[in-house]
Amino acid sequence: MKTVGLYHKIARIYDLLDYPSELLFYRHMRKQWINKLENEVILEIGVGTGKNLKYYKNSNTVIAVDSEIQMLIQAKRKLEFSKIIVSDVNLLLQKNLPWKLPIKTFSTVIATFVFCTMDNPKPILNELLNWTKPGSKLILFEYVQSNNHVLKFFTTLINPITKKLFGFNFNRELTHDLLDHNWKIIRITDIISDMLIVVEIERM
Repeated sequence: MKTVGLYHKIARIYDLLDYPSELLFYRHMRKQWINKLENEVILEIGVGTGKNLKYYKNSNTVIAVDSEIQMLIQAKRKLEFSKIIVSDVNLLLQKNLPWKLPIKTFSTVIATFVFCTMDNPKPILNELLNWTKPGSKLILFEYVQSNNHVLKFFTTLINPITKKLFGFNFNRELTHDLLDHNWKIIRITDIISDMLIVVEIERM
């Protein structure tokens, strides 16, 4: 699960660097799409510092994976020292494909700002077919290149910085455009115009 960015170096201060966006946008997104999940067997890809963990309800079973050990250490600290609601959660380091997971099938897959940090998301999308079944849901939080001229100019300007630091690459092929016939897009919700979006997808 190779990502771009300096996550291994900024893991300890990542939450601080990301705090303005978390406060303005991400917190609301997590409450709306993650906190509503109940009685699900969830695979979270790229758990990072574990920002989603406190939004999972206790009725869920969560397997959360990441390829960066330093980010995973921060997520484990959140589980130990924060008041995390969900009790059945397992954090796993998964650097290579195929994944080795203790659960064979997941009803929901979560990827928040993960595929937009990958040079090539296709192998992960193919891997998900091994861990899902018809009816399984895939929820993506994504940064993409906007069609708005002002936003497009802005993102083009900052793209070298965001790609270097956080891995966000606005100038890339849309993740949901890479999906094959095994997936169906249910809904795309714009958060900041069409630049910050949530994509809800179902496995066919």
